[in-house]
Amino acid sequence: MTTRRLTALALVALTTLVLSACTRGVETPDDVPTDAATQTDPTGEPSTEPSAGETTDGDEVDLTTLPECEGIALEEGAVVDGEVLADCMAAAMIEAGSGSHRLDSYDGVTEVDFTWNPEIALHARGAVEYVIRGDEGWMLIDGRWVRGDSTSSDPDEVFAASVLELSRAFGDPRGMVLMFNQTAWEVLGEDAVPASDAVRESGWHLVPQGQLTLLGVTLSDVELWLGEDHLGIYFVGTGQFGGVSATSSNTFTQWGGPVEIPDPAAG
Repeated sequence: MTTRRLTALALVALTTLVLSACTRGVETPDDVPTDAATQTDPTGEPSTEPSAGETTDGDEVDLTTLPECEGIALEEGAVVDGEVLADCMAAAMIEAGSGSHRLDSYDGVTEVDFTWNPEIALHARGAVEYVIRGDEGWMLIDGRWVRGDSTSSDPDEVFAASVLELSRAFGDPRGMVLMFNQTAWEVLGEDAVPASDAVRESGWHLVPQGQLTLLGVTLSDVELWLGEDHLGIYFVGTGQFGGVSATSSNTFTQWGGPVEIPDPAAG
């Protein structure tokens, strides 16, 4: 396998590590309306449906009062059960419907736009560029879009499929916060976010009380900044894998706004 391809897989692993991938679809819970996840059409055109977090009369949904978030005390010294935190954050993301974030890692910067419609549509661009639209996905290899196909005889199509499948595995909001349910989280207080372009300048600063692992990767120095609306603002952690230590951060730059997802199939 070439160095380029090894780098691609390492980047996708780190992207998965810090909540930035996608999946085939989202099974929204019974108490979260399916159309609440509709923000942008997969073509990239703004949706004519109500914006995420809004009702049909234009009133915004209060994400601080979601049923899944009952019992979470965002206050200094509070301890939040990991499973409750994960469920709450997933429900808030479904309500938000779309977003954008930036992954900073040892390998550079990757920017990601995504929407749940309710199927996922996502465009990631950086050292590796790929698009996922529902069950299909494409990866930019040597200047051309390659559709992922694990059954193909074309090695590029098989390689693209492996990268895209790994990305899909953690794209459901519940998958994106999967590791959060491994331990309880302590709220240190309301602190400035260490990223100037984050969706908020400050947020509730949480740290895990126990060990976190993901896909065999041990995480350390993990910190999370969360908004009053229970949406992620900033996440940072150091992963240990293959004898290599790498720190990555994830900055969410917007939630609920329109995003444009290209369609490689359109040419």
